[in-house]
Amino acid sequence: MGLNGDIPVADAMQYTVDHSCSAYLASRGGRDVLQQQVDALRQTSGGATQGQLANQVTEVRDIRVDGDRATATAVGTVQGQDSIQEVPLQRENGAWTLCPSA
Repeated sequence: MGLNGDIPVADAMQYTVDHSCSAYLASRGGRDVLQQQVDALRQTSGGATQGQLANQVTEVRDIRVDGDRATATAVGTVQGQDSIQEVPLQRENGAWTLCPSA
């Protein structure tokens, strides 16, 4: 839900950095590299938002937990189109993180 709405693109990227598992972050160059990208975007984008392409999650359902891994079904819209997506999660340091590479 932290990515819902017409939020600044840099905020959406920051949410991803702050709430993704270490494996996913590593596959994208690591937390430090991604944070540098977010910081650079904040300086150059002037607060540009996602506009009409913003994601909207209206429901999270079918949560299935297996130890430190889980999946949930997110229902809403992606780029203005109806969407139902399975979201993989990983528990790290006591918190659930998004983990598309799990």
